[in-house]
This record gives sequence, C-alpha cells and structure tokens, in this order.
Amino acid sequence: MPRAKKGFGKPNRKQPRRKQQTKAPPSTTQNASITRRKKTDKEMDEELEQFLIEDSGNLKQTLLESRSQRIAIAFAFVNRFKAIQEITEDGVNHWIGAKGIIPQIRNFLGVSRGTDIRHILESVILCRSAGTKYDGSYRSLSEEGPGQPPIIRLESQEAQIIADLMEDGASISMAWMIVNSHREEQELTSLTRSAVYSCIKRLRPEVTPVTKLKQGSSDPNDPWSKARAGWVKQLLIRFGILVIPETEQVPDCFDVTKLNCLDKDQAAWWDETHRSCNPGAGGIAGGARTTFLRFHRDENGRLDPNGTLSDSEKTFVNCKYTEEVRLSLGCATVTPVDATTGAKLPREGRRCIPFDYSAKTILTIKDYKGKQQKEMSRVKGLTGHGGGWVQKPPGWEAGQLYYDDPVNAMQNCGKVAATKLAMHGIRTVGDMKSATNEVIENIVNYSTPDGLLPRGRVAAFTALALACSHEKRPGVIDYRKEENPYEARYGSENWEAKMKGCASMSPYICITSMIEHIIHETAATFKGTTHEDDRVFFHDALSLMTAKETVEWMRQKDYLKRWILPEQQLHFHDPQLKRYRYRPTGDGAELMSWDNSLNKDTHECTNWHIQLTTDYDDDDARKFSLSTPKRGSSAYRRLLHPVTGVVPSSKRILQDCDLVYLSMRAVLEAKGCAISELSVRTGHRAVAARAGGAVGTRGGKRTRKQAEDDFGGGDKATHVDAIDGVDIKLSAAKARFSV
Repeated sequence: MPRAKKGFGKPNRKQPRRKQQTKAPPSTTQNASITRRKKTDKEMDEELEQFLIEDSGNLKQTLLESRSQRIAIAFAFVNRFKAIQEITEDGVNHWIGAKGIIPQIRNFLGVSRGTDIRHILESVILCRSAGTKYDGSYRSLSEEGPGQPPIIRLESQEAQIIADLMEDGASISMAWMIVNSHREEQELTSLTRSAVYSCIKRLRPEVTPVTKLKQGSSDPNDPWSKARAGWVKQLLIRFGILVIPETEQVPDCFDVTKLNCLDKDQAAWWDETHRSCNPGAGGIAGGARTTFLRFHRDENGRLDPNGTLSDSEKTFVNCKYTEEVRLSLGCATVTPVDATTGAKLPREGRRCIPFDYSAKTILTIKDYKGKQQKEMSRVKGLTGHGGGWVQKPPGWEAGQLYYDDPVNAMQNCGKVAATKLAMHGIRTVGDMKSATNEVIENIVNYSTPDGLLPRGRVAAFTALALACSHEKRPGVIDYRKEENPYEARYGSENWEAKMKGCASMSPYICITSMIEHIIHETAATFKGTTHEDDRVFFHDALSLMTAKETVEWMRQKDYLKRWILPEQQLHFHDPQLKRYRYRPTGDGAELMSWDNSLNKDTHECTNWHIQLTTDYDDDDARKFSLSTPKRGSSAYRRLLHPVTGVVPSSKRILQDCDLVYLSMRAVLEAKGCAISELSVRTGHRAVAARAGGAVGTRGGKRTRKQAEDDFGGGDKATHVDAIDGVDIKLSAAKARFSV
C-alpha cells in the first residue's frame, strides 16, 4: 500500500472530489447546499481571519473592539457551526460542555472564559428567524430585541440627563457622578461607568467640531480693525489723552463735550485667567519647570566636590487632560483721600478679590434658567419616597393616633384582627372610639370564630382609641407637586442657593454671579478714593456679558452705567460694524492691563510660593499647591487678596494700567490692526528700534540692585503662610552643613 503524503489523513481514506461546475436553475436553500462543496475547518479559519483583517487591518486590534468582537463570534457561529440551536430535537445541548460551541469559539478567538457570548448566539438566531442581518450592535433588532437588556433605557430619565450633560460639554465621569446622584435620590442602585458609556453609544450622537474663531486682523480695512480703531479713539478722548482741536469738525461719537469723560484713576480692570493643575508637580514650581539641579554631597548631605550625586527625584505628572483654576481678576489705580482732611494722597494700585469659578462652566441667563427648569423637572419625576421631597408636616407626632387612622395603626392590631373588627363596622380608630357597649359585646360574644375577639384585646383597642386625637391625620407635604419644588421647600430667599449645591447644578454658574461680584468688588476697591461714587469698570467683549438678556438684566439692576461701553452711536455709520455698536471690540490683549505683565507676575509668584511650601504637610492649610482646582484657587485667592495678598504689587499695577493707554495710541496709529509687543515697550532699546536708529550695545556701568528692591517691601513679597517655609529650608541646609 503506498504511503500517504503528509497532511492528507489516513492512506485508505477517500479524498473528496470537486464536483463539476454546472449552471443550475434557482432552487431552495436545501437543494443549493447539496451542490456546494463543504468547506474544511482550515478554510473557514482562514476566511474568518481574512475577514477580520480586512475589517480593521489588525486581528488583535479588531478583537479589542467590542462590536468587531461580536461580529467575529457571530461569523464563527454561522459559518463554522451553522448557527445550530442550543438544544435540538434529540435533546442534546450543543452550546455548552467541554466540546460545546461556546468554549470552541472562545478558544478559537482568544476570548476569556469569563466573557458571556450566549446572548450573541441568541441574537444571531433571532435575527435569522426575523429575516434581518445581524450587524454586531449591542441590541440588533430593537430595544426589546435579543441580547442582554440595557441597564439604562433610551427613553428613561437617566438617558435624558446623560444626553443633556454630554451636549453641554461635560465629561463621562461628570455624567456618571450626576446620574448616580439622581438615582440615589430615587433609592436605586448606582450605575457603573460602562453603563453610562454604553448608553451614550446607543444614543448615537453626532460628533460636531467646535468652531474656531479668528482672533485679530492685520488688515486695516477689516471690520474688526475699523471698529477697534474707532473704539480706542473714543477711549483716548474720554480719558483725556487724545485732544482734538475745537476748530475741527467731528461726529458726536468723538465730541468730548457729548461724551462721558473718564479719569485714569476711575476705572477697574477685570479679565479672566486659567491655570492648569498638576496632581504630581513635586514642588517644582507647579510643574512649570522641567529640570532641576543636583550637587555632589557626602553621606551626610553636606556639599563635597568629591562626593556623589543625590538620588533624589523630582516628578510631575504628564496629564493628557488637566483640570484648571479659573478666576476673574480685577485691579485698579486709585487716588485715595484722607478721611480727616480730605486731601488727596499719592496714587496707588489696588487688587480686587478675584471671582472663583474653578471646575465650573459659566452660562448665560437663558441657559442657566434652562438648567434650573431641567432640575425642577427631574425632582418632579422622582418616584418612591421622593428622597426628602416628601416630608411630614410640622406637628407630626410619632406614635400619635388620629381619628381617621385605620384600625391596624393601633398596636397589636394585625390584619386578622382588623378583618374581624370590619365585620362589625369598625374600620378606623374613630369607629373604635365611638363603638357602643352593645357593639363591643357582639365582638366578644360573636357566634362564630370569624368575628370573635378576646375581651382583653378589645379593651386594649378601646383604650388606645379613646386616647387618639380628635383631628384628622395631617397629610404629608409632597414638594414634587409644586410648580417650583425648591422654592416650596426652602423658601423664596434660599431656594436658588440650595439648587446651586445639587449635583446637576454644581458644575454650572450664571454670568450674573460674576457680574454681581465685579460690581461689588469694584465698589469696595474705590471706597475712600476720589471716584468712590462714579467708579466704572473695563471688561473685554465677553459673549456671555454682551448677550441681550444679560445686557437687559444689567440695565434693570442699574449696573450697565458702570461698564465702559461705546457711546453716541459709535460704529452706526458703517453697516459692517453693526455687531460692535453696543459692545467693546474684543480680541485685544493690548488693551488689558492683566495681559501686559500682571498675569505673568501672578503666575510666577504662585510658583514661588509652591516651591517655598514643599516641606509643609499635605494637609497643612497654609501650603500652596496646584494639585487640584480647589487647592489652586485657594493659593491664588490668598496671594491676590487686597489686604493680606502680595501680588501684583501696587507699583506693577500702576505701571501696567498706564501702559494700556500707550497701547491705545499704538493701536490707533496702526488703524486698529493687531500690534506687536515691540509697539508698547517703553525701554530705551525699544524706543530706538521704533525710531529706526541704532540700538545701543549692552553693558556699561550699572548700579547694583539691592535685595530689598525686589523682596520685602518691593515687587516680590512672601505671603505670611509661606514664611515658615523659608525657615524650614534654611534650618535644613544649616543642619546638613554643621554635620
């Protein structure tokens, strides 16, 4: 007998022959399957692998994708195992067991043993019976179709909450936290993060890119440039810096006699700043520095040129997405007035208490009211005990029986006793109280056991009923039924503050809160100055502030007169400038004192104090840190405090606020175009460069700068919370040196 070739099986096994290819008329599926050659297991394995590779180009990567994994399992189930039912007519279970279909598919695709794939096989069979194609989705037919039922249904309130949050730009973690807070109020079990993620995928949202707006222009004919040129010209005239001859004919918007003139020491400057947090900055200036120095030391830590380098390591976490400290900062130049004599004192720069909106999103009045309405609707839709929204009224006494209570409210009166009393017309505590002796005797001496009760129990019930209240039981207060549940529960003065603290509202804050803060802090900053009564503030064209409903709200509150805005129909002559008629131009960092150097000074001072307090304990309230938005905002608010803060200094505020007016002149000369930093520098080298002359070389005699010029009473001061940090570092260095 000839030896069989390797790979062809046993020598005497007859190999299948390929049938002749003939064109046959259409037939049933059963007849068609007879004419097809049966694929071998190896061919089906190769076909499946090729299918997966074509789907994503990488088999392993494809299996990591849940939908592709479901399609692969379905493909193997249909093509290799013919989508056989779990239990056939002969009673054999083909899916489970050591040689069942489920473990074979798991082994072939490398799926872990703990992964449940039964629902995929069931979905395939149901899809085939329904005549639809299995597409690998979590639920292939409908929300009520095959597969595991979703934890969050698409028509549920939880799905609505998740969709609203994600559309507002919230993260999945925030949506997860808030929807669980909602479920906690309904006394439901909490959801997993994957349940929220699955709900978002099943909602099939459309990914929409955020539109980027162009900032500034270098074209003098651009509407932005023309509007900015007119805006700075009017500001220069109002501040008395640009004087137009009386003989020159000018429109009303540039007529000094028709404008509200301003003084340099009359305006406060407000602007927003954001600073990224770093949870593991390791004391290296809040993560701003990427290198540090190591020195040769001996075994005791003392400097030694022949020693070894320290093995200490400074680290910071390279976060892909970081949280931010978000603040609105304010400052002003003022002329104080002596409270006794009324004499003017030297000019000084003052800091305002910053407005902190870290970890929050500022909304317009309209959008914020929409959030409030959604929160009210959520409360109205609560079920069960209502999570505190259903309360007992005042005066409700525990254990007190009322006239209209059912008899089973009495002690030891169960269901059987209540049924027997009902046979005699006693259904409430009041009925028991008013029962006559004849009725009581009938209960005690009833002819059948169905209505018979012992005399002792009847006497106990009668005693309890006689002690009941003559009034009806006061009903529970269900705030969910009110038009405004929060106002009904907490009162007209406190309901908004209570709503701000709930989980669904805590990520947001209304623009009115920031404006109120600016108005009140500006008033406090100018107290005791020459412009205490006619103070104003400058703020760029923040879209939230220029919204129609915000402007109308400011007008009603009489705040609009405090905001420096265009006057006398500025920009009305040009239809292209229509959008700038009632608002500042915006997108101009040159016109903001904080963008000159004050922001830089504040950030550097924060880094300085973080480094000084690295040796403090983490739970020390004095420590400066940027590890979280809460700690970061605390650091900035302490350093910026008008009384106890240290940055920016009065000298720097005066310098940078006065620099704004120089920037206005430069913008006007540039016809409103964006200008370079060189245009507003005041040093002798910058002046020479602008004039086109030779720039002097560096060097020459220079007066030595004293330390107190910067520290102590100068530009750089140390906050009282960080003073001990200096002593700790000095003591540690001295101790190492003395060893």
